[in-house]
Parts: sequence; C-alpha cells; structure tokens
Amino acid sequence: MALAKEGAKVVICARGAEALAEAEAELAASTEVLAVPADVTDPAVPARLVAAAVERFGRLDIVVANAGGPPAGRALDVDDEQLEAALNANLLTSVRLVREAVPHLRREGWGRICLITSSSIKQPIPTLALSNAARTGLWAWAKTAAGDLFPTASPSTWPAPGPTPPIA
Repeated sequence: MALAKEGAKVVICARGAEALAEAEAELAASTEVLAVPADVTDPAVPARLVAAAVERFGRLDIVVANAGGPPAGRALDVDDEQLEAALNANLLTSVRLVREAVPHLRREGWGRICLITSSSIKQPIPTLALSNAARTGLWAWAKTAAGDLFPTASPSTWPAPGPTPPIA
C-alpha cells in the first residue's frame, strides 16, 4: 500500500478472486493497478506476472515477492511432499520471479528486489519446520544472488517479520 500511495503502479496476484478484487479496489484508490488471478506456485506464473507488468506499464522497477506460509509442523513430523510444497511456495516462486525480473531491471539500469522471509531465518521456530527451511533457503539464495545483482537491483532487501524475542 505504501508504494501505491507514493504513486507506484502495481501488479498484484492472488489465487482467491474475492481477496484479489478487494486488494485491487483498495489500491486503485491510490494508483493504477493490474490484478492477476493466478497461483504463484505454478512455475509459469512468475514469467506471466513480469510480462503483464512490462506490457501494461512499459517497465519494471520494484519486485516484491511473497507467498503464504506452509502449515505448521515439527521437523520430524513433515513428509517429503509437504517439504517440496513449502520449498516451491516459499523459495522457488521468489527465485523464479527474480530471474524473470532481472533482465528488465538491468535494461532500466536500476531496480529494487524485496523478498519477504521470516524472523525464523535467524532463530527457527520449532513448530514451523517447513517455513524455517524454505524461508532460510530463500534468504541464503538471496544473499548469494546479491553479488550477481549489484549494482543493477541493489539494494535488495529481505524483510523478516515476526515477533521480537526478549533480550536475555
């Protein structure tokens, strides 16, 4: 919302048509918005989103990648299928979006990439094994990719929302 209030034109994506329409209406009060109904865990969707943004707005300047978190579960209780789904949703979708966006950011000679992670990248949460694995993987990938992105899409940011633990 903050970017929209600053005048940035935005592309948003969601699986749920109702939630997408509500977000579109809220953003449209501040800026031009393109709402794309899609599931970002589909490997083809990040390319479609980038193409739609460039087609509609002529360029791409800022990429914010985020997907809903996987279900709770302890490390020894999750199975391979759950782990693969979590890695697809919370690591691979962001990686795919960045890879699709980078050529456009490089063409403009400027850009920003924001990958939403979690406070669990610093201190894993025992009941969120799937999220811990996927989001820490995304953080590590982003740190590794940062050197390849600079100066095209720098600074990249990795917000890690979550509770602040007490200081001992």
